[in-house]
Order: sequence, then C-alpha cells, then structure tokens
Amino acid sequence: MAKEIVTKYDKENDSFFVEQISKNYPNHNILTEENGFIDKKKGLYLDY
Repeated sequence: MAKEIVTKYDKENDSFFVEQISKNYPNHNILTEENGFIDKKKGLYLDY
C-alpha cells in the first residue's frame, strides 16, 4: 500500500487557497486535498 506524504508546504498552500477563496467568495463551499470538504452551510457553489 502506498504511503501518503503531506508536507508543511502542502498544508500552507491549502490554507492560502482556502483563505483567498473565503475572502473573495464567502458563500462558496470549498473542497481541498488536505482539509477535505469545508461546508459554509449557505453555499450554493463548490470550489476545489
């Protein structure tokens, strides 16, 4: 079985994109590789 490797840079990039999407599109749900699904409870759109 393959081992999944996540670096601090993966997590930093993921956080950066979540922050930018949330800032510019506050009502959008977000799906990321590192954090999974972020449900805004009011979002009609899904960004990934």
